[in-house]
Amino acid sequence: MVSLNSRAGKGFSPAGSVTAGLLLFHLLAFPAVYGSNVRLLATLGEISDAGYLAVPAGRAMKDLGNLGSAFFGAFFFTLTLGAGLCLAALGAAWAWDHLFNRRRYILLLFVIPWIAAVYAFMKHDGLTMLGTISTVLVPPLVFGTAAIGYRGRPAFPSLARFSPLACLPVAAVPWFVLLLSGDSFTCIRDNLLGRSTAGIVLVEGYYRYTLYPAHVMQSLEQRLQKTCRLEGFDDPKTKRTLKETLVAREYLVLKKCAASVDLVIRYRGEDTVSLDNGLEPVTYAGLADFMLRPDVFLSEYSNATDRKLVLRHLVFFCLLWASPLLLYLVLLKMFRWAAELFHLEKEEMSIVIASVLCLVTGTGLLVLSLVGPSPPEGQLRQSLVSTVESERVTALRVVHERGLDMVRELGYGGYGTQAVEMPPLERYWLARALRHSRDESARADLLRLAEDKWTGVSTMAFRSLSHRRRPDMVPEILSRLETNKHWYSQLEAYRTLRMNGWRQELPRDCSF
Repeated sequence: MVSLNSRAGKGFSPAGSVTAGLLLFHLLAFPAVYGSNVRLLATLGEISDAGYLAVPAGRAMKDLGNLGSAFFGAFFFTLTLGAGLCLAALGAAWAWDHLFNRRRYILLLFVIPWIAAVYAFMKHDGLTMLGTISTVLVPPLVFGTAAIGYRGRPAFPSLARFSPLACLPVAAVPWFVLLLSGDSFTCIRDNLLGRSTAGIVLVEGYYRYTLYPAHVMQSLEQRLQKTCRLEGFDDPKTKRTLKETLVAREYLVLKKCAASVDLVIRYRGEDTVSLDNGLEPVTYAGLADFMLRPDVFLSEYSNATDRKLVLRHLVFFCLLWASPLLLYLVLLKMFRWAAELFHLEKEEMSIVIASVLCLVTGTGLLVLSLVGPSPPEGQLRQSLVSTVESERVTALRVVHERGLDMVRELGYGGYGTQAVEMPPLERYWLARALRHSRDESARADLLRLAEDKWTGVSTMAFRSLSHRRRPDMVPEILSRLETNKHWYSQLEAYRTLRMNGWRQELPRDCSF
């Protein structure tokens, strides 16, 4: 008869433990992102009611109230911080079982850093679902189920079982060198994901959903638009000057009846003002000093009220190591399943083969990330009008990377309505390639691409338009911002507006 322990051990594999931990983390991250979206939606409504241009606007603003936006946006946290917590707990369970022979007093080595992480989140961010509560619940779940799964396994595993650990650093070191170069994400996006429609779909998902989790952990200074209120100022001229100073820095002044604002500037008498969050004074400044150096004091206030610093650092750290490691483990598991399909029943052999295949795959992806297209210079004209899509895409990539003016150097005369009929990958690279041309035909095509249904295409079109510095384009960009469906595209359109000379203006009814 099979013992209860062996049944339990078979029920909890390392992969199952990590999956359970990721599911639990996502259930905690989802309401955290949704709550942030709902609060932002209320703030944007107040900004719009006050007479300012709110971003996101229109359909993108309404999407903040959708459960789907929060659900898919939460995957960013699940695959970064959630992956980090799960893999750290899995590694601790493995070490406790394989290296320390399950000695109970050794558990202190793992409990102490866990408590320290909970304390750090509690101190900086309070009792939040995303930080404190997830750190309290997820690691014990993964550690406990993994420890049960490891029970009953051989105390001294064979050397073949260490092959994934041996191949991991060999595959990881070149990637870390790429990360340290500073252009890693651009290389992965352009050279790896940008080679295929499937990769563009992944980029599309990134552009469409990452701003929701990004807003959760932004400091006040990092937000596109902030809200503020003035109190205690009697001099109309001083009040007007303060409003203009704040609005120019995207601190949009709202009425006193606003439910909550990011900043309240109060006149304290004797030429002194305080910057607070409506609860307690945070930063004091002389009124004259604040008018002379507003950026210094606003930055100081933002730093003083920043409660997401620990979360941002941990998410970025997990993005660098936990997400790639999770991908490595997923590939390892898939290759082991593939090896079993070829009747490699000896478990040690399947582990070795899977580890080597992971190493080969990682190396191949690295090469693709580093190597861009390079067709001969003389064939660019022919490639741009080729009947083969891959040749046209390659030519457009080369045009962008070499900064070529398609009109002056390649005889480009505009695609017209044909631009919107191209495949998504080609439209994406066309939007980037047209950045270097000042011709009116390029401008017209970029404006068409700015209306594209793909977020990545419209975002790149707005980004290319931002380099033109043409104030006369403001009405056209503004109209496209208000009708665009996606937050990321609207964000880029807003930046393009500002780079072309547009600024928020004080509402006509500025008595508040």
